[in-house]
Amino acid sequence: MDEMKTCNKCGIEKSLVDFSKNKNKKDGHNITCKKCRARYYLSNKESINAKGMLYYESNKERHLKQCAEYKEKHKEWYKQWYKERYLRDKEKLAAQAVVRYEKNKIKIKANVKKWCEENRDMRRKNANNYAKKATARISDSYICGMIGLPIDEVREFIPEVLDLKRLAVQEIRLSKQLKKQLS
Repeated sequence: MDEMKTCNKCGIEKSLVDFSKNKNKKDGHNITCKKCRARYYLSNKESINAKGMLYYESNKERHLKQCAEYKEKHKEWYKQWYKERYLRDKEKLAAQAVVRYEKNKIKIKANVKKWCEENRDMRRKNANNYAKKATARISDSYICGMIGLPIDEVREFIPEVLDLKRLAVQEIRLSKQLKKQLS
C-alpha cells in the first residue's frame, strides 16, 4: 500500500502521489497537497506573478547569462530538439508564423525596411552574386526551348543532350564575358 501523508492546509490524509516532490523535505514531498497548492495559486495568481516579475527584473542580467550558458552547453540537444519539433509540427508552425506575421505586419515591414537601409552595400553584393549564379545555372527547360523538344522526351530518351547543350551555352556565355572584359 502507498505511503500516506497529511496535508498541512486541508488536514486530509492522502497518498504521497497527491503531493508534489520536493527534495528539500525529509520525505521528499511538499507539505501541502497538489489540490491545495493549485487553489492557493489560483486565488493569489496576480501577486505571485508580480513577485516573479519583480524578481526577474532585479536579476535579469544574471538570469539571461545563465540561460545563454545553459543553451551553449546543450547546443547539440537544442539543435536536435528544434529539428524534431519542426518535422513533427510543420503545419502548425507554419500557421503560427502566418498569424504572427499578420499580427505584426507593420512592425515587421518597418524592421525589414530599416535593415535594408542599414545593409545596402551587402544587399547589392548579394544581388550581384545571385545574378552571377543565376546566369551560370542553365535549366533543362531553357535548353529544351532552344532545341524545340518537350522536356519530358529529352529527359527520358536523350538526357546526354541536355548536358552537351548546357556545356555549349556555358562556353558561349564565357566567351561573351571575355570579349566584354577585353574591350
